[in-house]
Amino acid sequence: MLESYPWKRELERQIEDLESLAKPGAISDDCADEVDFQFERSLIYSAFISRLLMDAGKLPDSVWELQIVARTMPLLDSDFRNAVPVLRRWPDNGRYDFASEEKRRLSFRDAINQIIHSAIIPTMALGKERQLEGFFVGSDRVFDTEIYYISLEDWLAHVCNVLHADVSNVRMSFDPNKGTWIVSRD
Repeated sequence: MLESYPWKRELERQIEDLESLAKPGAISDDCADEVDFQFERSLIYSAFISRLLMDAGKLPDSVWELQIVARTMPLLDSDFRNAVPVLRRWPDNGRYDFASEEKRRLSFRDAINQIIHSAIIPTMALGKERQLEGFFVGSDRVFDTEIYYISLEDWLAHVCNVLHADVSNVRMSFDPNKGTWIVSRD
């Protein structure tokens, strides 16, 4: 990646789309397919752009240290592991314990990977006023045992951190014991 500005501008558009879905009454049954696409696109793009900026070294090291709180939903139905793969793409009520209150801290990078490598279709969690409050997601590494709920507020706070983070200083030193360069970014 040569320049991060166009990517950050695109990230800002995805954030705005997610924020628009968080407004009361934003989600109606009349345009369900369009809203599902808007949600999936904005969530996946925001995760992908964040990961791309991280991997390209366009963000300070502090972004790698961010953690996000996720609520875990353990798998209830062990037979679900043996179901036809296409049937395992939706996090159905009878399959996972949606009443679970267990919380886990995930690195922001792990949360991003849960979205990018999601084995289930990222599913919206709606509030009483038909607004997006969060989402359920589970990568191919975890969905056989659990999935995660991440609040939209937490997700937006983290991707906004990416949006506004800039590298102001880069330090490099060669480690002869490892035979590699050590790079740090502030």
